Amino acid sequence: MLFRSPQPIYPTPVVGMVGLIPDLKKVCGQGWQDEGDLIYLLGVGTHGTGEGAVTLGGSEYLKHIHQTVAGQPPKTDVALELVVQAACRYGIRQGWIRSAHDCAEGGIAIALAESCISGKKGANVAITQGQKRLDTLLFEEGGARILVSVSAGNKAVWETYCETQLANRVHYLGTVTSADSPLYISTETGQVVINGVVAVLKQAWSSAIENALAV
Repeated sequence: MLFRSPQPIYPTPVVGMVGLIPDLKKVCGQGWQDEGDLIYLLGVGTHGTGEGAVTLGGSEYLKHIHQTVAGQPPKTDVALELVVQAACRYGIRQGWIRSAHDCAEGGIAIALAESCISGKKGANVAITQGQKRLDTLLFEEGGARILVSVSAGNKAVWETYCETQLANRVHYLGTVTSADSPLYISTETGQVVINGVVAVLKQAWSSAIENALAV
């Protein structure tokens, strides 16, 4: 019999949650709803606000692109998480927020791509890079970050609410575009970093498990 050295198992925590929805007519998924809807990032901005709040440590990007599992995971800001989650829930119940998606697994680039895929629409967004590398900007992970879309007609009431509840923790990114438009991401300097056809993104996304098992 061949005995191998013990190997650690990649951590797979599972959390089960039960929530109460007061009105089943006031719910939303991760997919965009209508062309022209406004896209916001709630919580920690792309330029980062607090050391360790978002990081590539332990990220999907390091694991899949660099075959590396290393680094410190992001620090949890419980107070900010509660504020961001409460604002998101309130926006949904008021009918302002039309889609919502976390930015945990894969960072903001993956959240944007999945919202495009689920909603069958493109997006045109500009994100603040600051001094970050592009891979960090796009794929760093962390909590207290929710990507939402809001109808243009609710822009004023939504932003007024955010001023009182989130202060500088809400960041306008761009707009939802048509079904035949790409996911277009640029930086504040105008540098284009992603210009992806949604159908191509969907093919990669939908075949991920099959490709992983083939390897």
